Amino acid sequence: MLHVFPHWNWPDRVGRKIEVRAHSNCDEVELWLNGTSQGRKLMPVNGHLSWQVPYTPGRLEARGYKAGKAILHRVIETTGEARLEIEAR
Repeated sequence: MLHVFPHWNWPDRVGRKIEVRAHSNCDEVELWLNGTSQGRKLMPVNGHLSWQVPYTPGRLEARGYKAGKAILHRVIETTGEARLEIEAR
């Protein structure tokens, strides 16, 4: 299991640090932002990990490792603005 949060939509915080957390039963978790590693950390039992990541739009990915092998990943991506489309009848 691997859960990473918060969402990755902070248009008013570009360049400011956002705390990203991971909860997992993996041995280690590595966090990536737009293809650049933010660090790989050992997961404490019944705990969580956190990184201070400067916000930049794009792709935030967490990779979970067991016995040194990547076994799963989770991705959060920046989305565009919500649009409401009304169909004329």
